[in-house]
Amino acid sequence: SKDPTKIIKAPLFIWALDAIKSKNKVNEWTIFRNKTVQQNGNLVETDIHGVSINEVLLSFIKGEDDILLPGLSADVLDDLLVDQSELLAACSQVLSALNTGSELQHLEVLKNNFLTPILALPEANSIDEIANNKAYIHFGGVFGLFRTQKESIITDIGKLLERFSEFEFDQLKVESLSNTPFSAVNTDPAQQAIITTLGSENNQIIQGPPGTGKSQSLTALVTNALANGLKCLVVCEKKTALDVIKRNIERTHNQMAQLVAVIDDVNEDRESIVDSVRDRQNSLFASQQTLQVINHYKSDRERLAAVTQTINKQHLALSEPVYNDHSWNELVGRFLQLRRKFNEI
Repeated sequence: SKDPTKIIKAPLFIWALDAIKSKNKVNEWTIFRNKTVQQNGNLVETDIHGVSINEVLLSFIKGEDDILLPGLSADVLDDLLVDQSELLAACSQVLSALNTGSELQHLEVLKNNFLTPILALPEANSIDEIANNKAYIHFGGVFGLFRTQKESIITDIGKLLERFSEFEFDQLKVESLSNTPFSAVNTDPAQQAIITTLGSENNQIIQGPPGTGKSQSLTALVTNALANGLKCLVVCEKKTALDVIKRNIERTHNQMAQLVAVIDDVNEDRESIVDSVRDRQNSLFASQQTLQVINHYKSDRERLAAVTQTINKQHLALSEPVYNDHSWNELVGRFLQLRRKFNEI
């Protein structure tokens, strides 16, 4: 680390398992490596949970010391498990990137350490004495509940950077933010200027200390996008900020808030998001059926009005003079009178 007095302790490998609490017994848990629990509580079979390297740790070391640590190769992860030789080889590669010495030297030391009984994680001062200001791998484990959403983000960013040259930025089309540069929330002149300028400027940076209206500005942008039929994605490191924006939208427009969803955990929130979308679709379908009935009613009224207009035109035409200032009705009436008299003779 850049700070020599700072000791960074973190797991190098992570094996994410499902821990299920017993419904009948207190403080009893069952750990599964090839099963997972759905949102409805059902336990289903799944692939063996694979071992992964701690991407957050790798990203931290890259940011702190500009050292790119090697990850687990595809061959190692092919069977979703890491055996002893693969584990030692991966550890020696990491130590070689952080410390002096060859990979074979580190591998020999690791083999000897691996054969010793697993001990509890030493205290920080003990680790400092053992490591002697060098990177040190302690063969042990930390059992606990961890949230690792950032790992997927770091992995995705890495994949994007690998394919950065493939992106055809000249073909990228950015739609105008809005047709109407107004929002359903109250905005001051500075906040309104952000919405207005985004119609012509694709990028904006909003900066300011807490309480200066950044969340209100984002809320205005989101409501403006939704009001104009656009899609809007808000990404934030902390869920708290997303909750603030969602509450602002709920206070502003309850129906618009129904179009907003917050995803904190892509796995845990999957079912609720799917249910939410399904509810919107069902509601939309019901409203579409109502609209269809209304449209049919309007269509029938328009058709009847057109028929009525045609009949009225014909009726008026019968009253128009067609011969010696006599209308068609008068001529037909005179003809019928003469015919009746002729029949009486």
